[in-house]
Amino acid sequence: MKVLMRDRKSHEIKLPEWDSHFDLAVGLFLGYGALNVLVGLFSLVSFRLAPDGVPLGILMINERADTELFGDHPSRLVKRNPALGLLRKMDFAWMGGLWMSFGLLQLALTWFGLRRRQRWAFWTLVVADFSILPYWVQVFGPYRRRRIRLLPIVPPLFLYPVLLLPPAAVLAWRELRHKG
Repeated sequence: MKVLMRDRKSHEIKLPEWDSHFDLAVGLFLGYGALNVLVGLFSLVSFRLAPDGVPLGILMINERADTELFGDHPSRLVKRNPALGLLRKMDFAWMGGLWMSFGLLQLALTWFGLRRRQRWAFWTLVVADFSILPYWVQVFGPYRRRRIRLLPIVPPLFLYPVLLLPPAAVLAWRELRHKG
């Protein structure tokens, strides 16, 4: 990934190398921000296009797991109770806005702070990114208690902080620890 940037000393435009472990960590943090922005945009568009408020047949996680948890296919549940569809549309519009704003902040903190090796940006990203995990325990709790299998179809937004952000945090911290 090549991105133009201006060198402050010589005022010439240089391309970053993006070939170190630290650059990989920055790329992973940027990826999480971009994914949140995309999910925010997707939720805005998909819920406007879904007349019943259930795009892709999903209430929360995926069609199969939601059907098991709620006892019927999400589309049929919403058809029987239109208020549920309205609640879902309102809730996900709100969540989509949160995903969008979080993603933009993630991108800005990573690009303007972490990329410049600012420790405050690193710690802000780590605390903010991992602070979602206890809330996901609450979301996934009813599925777990009923032994409903979520894999292999779990949205990437749920997997990214668990699978890719820990290595990103370790790689970035190793560089920051040695630089100052």
